[in-house]
Amino acid sequence: ASSTQASDLDNECRPPKHVLGADVLYNLWRIVYWTSQLLTWLLLPLMQSFTQAGEFTFWGKLKSSLWDNAVYYASYLFIAIILIIYIATQPGLDLDWNKLKAIAAAASNTWGLTLLVFMLGYGLVEVPMQLWNSSKRGYRLNQAYFKVSKMWGE
Repeated sequence: ASSTQASDLDNECRPPKHVLGADVLYNLWRIVYWTSQLLTWLLLPLMQSFTQAGEFTFWGKLKSSLWDNAVYYASYLFIAIILIIYIATQPGLDLDWNKLKAIAAAASNTWGLTLLVFMLGYGLVEVPMQLWNSSKRGYRLNQAYFKVSKMWGE
């Protein structure tokens, strides 16, 4: 009887040691999602306006980029408040926190996809055209003449 119990234990299917728990993937997805949101909406625009700032010192550039982003996000906030008021005043709609989160996620995804379509459409046309034109000698020569005449005039 003990030999059959030992063989039953050997035939038992045990999960491998590297199998993760059910909540690990969900938590990892939340970390990646919110990190990308933080980078996309706060850090990257701040860095972009920091590099484009016309100030000469670090603190001047930082102050200028913070001001630029404050104006940018204040306009977004104003538009969002108007839209939320509009949605809240619609008859038959009950606006709660979960619906607001869904609206915010949909608006964020819509904005991202719209930018992607516009930029991808521009890139799909402009990049091959630029490569085509840069392969033509006459086009490059005319560009060089234009740059020289522009520099000569300055």
